[in-house]
Amino acid sequence: MKKYFLILVSLFFFNNLFAQFPLREGKIQLNTGIGFASAGVPIYAGFDYGLKPDLTLGGEVFFLKNASGIISNINYHFNELLNLDKHFNIYAGANLGLLITKSTANTSGTSKLNLGGQFGSRYQLSTSIALNVELGLGNTISDGKIGITIKM
Repeated sequence: MKKYFLILVSLFFFNNLFAQFPLREGKIQLNTGIGFASAGVPIYAGFDYGLKPDLTLGGEVFFLKNASGIISNINYHFNELLNLDKHFNIYAGANLGLLITKSTANTSGTSKLNLGGQFGSRYQLSTSIALNVELGLGNTISDGKIGITIKM
């Protein structure tokens, strides 16, 4: 019985050790949630890939009533620089997005390329799930987002 307890405690310890933010090199996390914009409330889904210990590359798609789009982003994570608790993640970066509006009775559909930035934070709820909040600066569609992050 002691042996099983020791194995269980060891697994819990190592699982928490490797679930720290930011995302480790070569690992992927999925993000989903809702945004806030003057055009409405977009729904988004995306991913981040760990390039280096403090750098991630990602992408997302979003959908709005009369628009949709795709965004690529790169983020620097400040955890090591600011010596943050392992449950927090603070990041900032740049994004490039394509916004595609659907045609309506009064307008024709258009597409527009935007360059923007973002500043965000995550709080780890468990070893694989976190809450995320992000503010967009000159972003393709969203002035801000709130959602869930799932580490793979």
